[in-house]
Amino acid sequence: APSSTANFGSSLLAVALLG
Repeated sequence: APSSTANFGSSLLAVALLG
């Protein structure tokens, strides 16, 4: 579902920012 994809994207972005 779009919501799940958005949540996954946010999590991945957070991980990328944490480096």
